[in-house]
Amino acid sequence: MNGYRIKEKAISNYGEFYEPLGVVETVQEGSDLTLVSYGSTFNICQDVVRQLAEVSVSVELIDAQTLIPFDIAGDVAKSLKKTNRLVIVDEDVESGATAYLLDQILVKQKHISIWILNH
Repeated sequence: MNGYRIKEKAISNYGEFYEPLGVVETVQEGSDLTLVSYGSTFNICQDVVRQLAEVSVSVELIDAQTLIPFDIAGDVAKSLKKTNRLVIVDEDVESGATAYLLDQILVKQKHISIWILNH
């Protein structure tokens, strides 16, 4: 629902724009926290990252871009080696993609030294 309210520029390269599958985009480098999101929640995360910067919290912001496949280069695990803290922001729906993303990061990327907090 959040994405419906966002005004974006119309693209001019119809038919020419391609997004590689399985490649995340590190939108901002950071050292205190790795924040992973995608889709309509990503714009909210960008706002939060700006607010956290105002109180000296350095966030590495990663746009998952595609879920299947997810991060075939292991960039999220590389980020976690630097920050050692992970937040995944997902749609507010039951059985959202967070569990899948955690499996991909913890099991597939073999980054198992994370505390998982469940609210």
